[in-house]
Amino acid sequence: MSGILTALLKSPNASPEQLAVPFGYQAPFAQKYRTWLVKTGILKSSRHAELTTFGEVIWSNDPKLQNTVTKWFMHHKLTFDQENAEAWHFFVQSFLQKNRTFTKEDLQNQLAMKMMPHSDKHFRKGSPMVSLRCWACI
Repeated sequence: MSGILTALLKSPNASPEQLAVPFGYQAPFAQKYRTWLVKTGILKSSRHAELTTFGEVIWSNDPKLQNTVTKWFMHHKLTFDQENAEAWHFFVQSFLQKNRTFTKEDLQNQLAMKMMPHSDKHFRKGSPMVSLRCWACI
């Protein structure tokens, strides 16, 4: 993410294709990282290379995003921002509160139920959008 952030701030009008070239990837790679920079509170929008107030502090003090405090803040933004990171917010703020132990299927089923109102096609049971690697499952 720090590489994409650096490239964005150096060339704010660069296309996703141009941003991805130094990493040896295609445009979707850069676009996904831009989205994560928004979800973690560093950029205001995935369309513009405009730092949030927090992003300005990070860029000044930890542009490589390696500091533990930076990582904790990014985690906090990711799990407390219901608008930009709804699935993560649901997982940490709702699901984990009720399910101290769970299976991958438990999480996938409840995540599908939570997200299905957005798009039945993308979030129904078994869809790629709710398939996940479950590091926290028993």
